[in-house]
Amino acid sequence: MRVAVLVAGLVVLAACLPQRVAMQPAVTMAPASAPKATAPPTSLMKAVPPSLGFRNACEGMATRGPIRAVDAVGLVAALRGGDYEKDEFETTQAFWRRIGPKIDGVLAKAGGEADGTLVVTFPLDEALATYEADKGILTIGNIASRLLRLGRIVVDRDHGPSTYVSVSSNERRVGRYVGGNAFGATTNVVKVERDVVGVAVPSYGRYFWPNEFTPIQARLAPHEARAAKTALAVMMVGRLRAPFILTWRDRDLPEFDNPVDRTTDIEVLNFAPDCAAVLDRSSGKILADIPLADWQ
Repeated sequence: MRVAVLVAGLVVLAACLPQRVAMQPAVTMAPASAPKATAPPTSLMKAVPPSLGFRNACEGMATRGPIRAVDAVGLVAALRGGDYEKDEFETTQAFWRRIGPKIDGVLAKAGGEADGTLVVTFPLDEALATYEADKGILTIGNIASRLLRLGRIVVDRDHGPSTYVSVSSNERRVGRYVGGNAFGATTNVVKVERDVVGVAVPSYGRYFWPNEFTPIQARLAPHEARAAKTALAVMMVGRLRAPFILTWRDRDLPEFDNPVDRTTDIEVLNFAPDCAAVLDRSSGKILADIPLADWQ
């Protein structure tokens, strides 16, 4: 006996959500520049030594004497526009032989170590530290904002976004125009250009670093805590890797509640940390290490 089987199709209707309408300039404008992808294949990245560990790298750097942090903004400026890209007919060995002396000179001027090691420091907001005088404990960071705020750029769509910490941001007004939407409403729009310099900080987190975090507690005398609270920083020790600068252009279109047309050019120092720690710059002491597993 033949049995007819009826298979019913399931149709899912998606509810349409209201969308905010971004204003478009009333005058014809050139589209925003496409992102400048500069990330290389893995084979072009300079080999970075295996993690040196907290005591060998970060703590070892602190025991040498006063910590000399690299001028990240100056280093990006020195590397900008240099002939530091590998030609397709150039072997990796020939590439590093050609640019090695140039990079060594640039790093030395920016405050790098003789062996190519860089020390980068990120000052912490004073509000992230609280002191309990009765217990003699300085607590650093919190679950909500952790230690550092992250930015994200996409320079290699095959490997996802890169995260960074901003170290410099400059914004300037460059003009005005009348913008409007599809419904005929218009408003005056301010056109702004913004330049950001950052340092790459690997993280699985989206907004804050480190991704997994428990507030740090350091036992300090009241006079030590008072001095440390305004001088705390995250210190990282590591090396540059090619390409040395990652670049990205972003654009925020104006809206009626925020009539600003902002173009942001971001330059990120491509830094590969070996270790991270919380540093008291007033005493030069490391208060706590931050395990690599928290952010790699």
